[in-house]
Amino acid sequence: MLMHRLELISRPTTSIDVRLNGGALAEQGWALEAGAAQIYDNLTHARWRVKTPVLMNANALRAFPSTWAKRLAFGRDPRAMQLSGYLSQ
Repeated sequence: MLMHRLELISRPTTSIDVRLNGGALAEQGWALEAGAAQIYDNLTHARWRVKTPVLMNANALRAFPSTWAKRLAFGRDPRAMQLSGYLSQ
């Protein structure tokens, strides 16, 4: 349902970047890779063209320009997954 709503407010040039926090997924009982695969599947099912998820390790998180990434890089589980894509026409 959420993916359909994203499509409704999107333009032909809309792109999407999602970063998943490994620790937050673990708190909910999900492995990072399984969570990324589920979101990847949901996005592709909703007509988004998404690149293969990419692991962001502590070094990648430290280099990412956000306070979220910096806190995560120095936390207990310094991993995240990045998904990027665009809406298919």
